[in-house]
Amino acid sequence: MEQILGMLERKLIAKSKNYKDPAWRHIFMLINRSHIEAINKSLDLETIFGNDWFQNNKAKIQQNLDLYKRNSWNEVLEFLKLDNNEKLALNDNITEEVLKEKIHLFNSHFEKISRVQSTWFIYETKPREEIVTYVGNILLPAYGIFIGRLEDILGNQAYKYIKYGMFEIQDQLNHLFLGNQNI
Repeated sequence: MEQILGMLERKLIAKSKNYKDPAWRHIFMLINRSHIEAINKSLDLETIFGNDWFQNNKAKIQQNLDLYKRNSWNEVLEFLKLDNNEKLALNDNITEEVLKEKIHLFNSHFEKISRVQSTWFIYETKPREEIVTYVGNILLPAYGIFIGRLEDILGNQAYKYIKYGMFEIQDQLNHLFLGNQNI
């Protein structure tokens, strides 16, 4: 059985390389690994494969999730990072311009990723929800801190640059992987 699963995994890896978008390659592998695990559990094959196989598979799923984030969301998260100069300077014009540029870049990249990934489709609810939760747990706190700093520095002027509130970010994330062709 392990040889069959090994062969299946090699075929899935080869098939994943057909996708141009590296983020989708990792989602493809994550979905398939999750599906194989669910089938093995439903058939009560844990006694045949042992706990090691399931732990190894969970580690591979987590690795695919991390690689998806790196290929998809890391650039967006970089725009939300504040370096030491930005943290220290409160009314410096340079800091204001840097923050305005960062929020502009965040808005455009977030919109692009949301638009593309909302057209991707994940049939099974559990992996889709896990991916959305994973991204939200990383993105929302970073965005909240950045927006707080932007408001501290720009005051009411910050709202001219903030395109998304926290609820809109979460709403956009909730629409990922639903296969919506109209977004």
